[in-house]
Amino acid sequence: MARGETTVGIIGCGLIGGSTAIKLRRAGFAERFVGFDAKGTHAQKAVDLGIIDEAVTLDVLTELAHIIVLAIPVNHAVQMLPDLLNRVS
Repeated sequence: MARGETTVGIIGCGLIGGSTAIKLRRAGFAERFVGFDAKGTHAQKAVDLGIIDEAVTLDVLTELAHIIVLAIPVNHAVQMLPDLLNRVS
């Protein structure tokens, strides 16, 4: 990763995550966007549409991302958040 390059990780590459990534990219918020989705086809579609730069695993996302956007249903977020917090430093 280049010095000064900000990476945003999007967890949930559907409508909310994709829309958030588009707005952040247009605003120049970050140089790189990576995404994870439980349905890998959603993340790949986001890559194909230029919404994110790369579809990655959750482990890779937590290593690369400076900022993580959790864009999944609340009931899933409640289950995922403790594990996610344990993964980030």
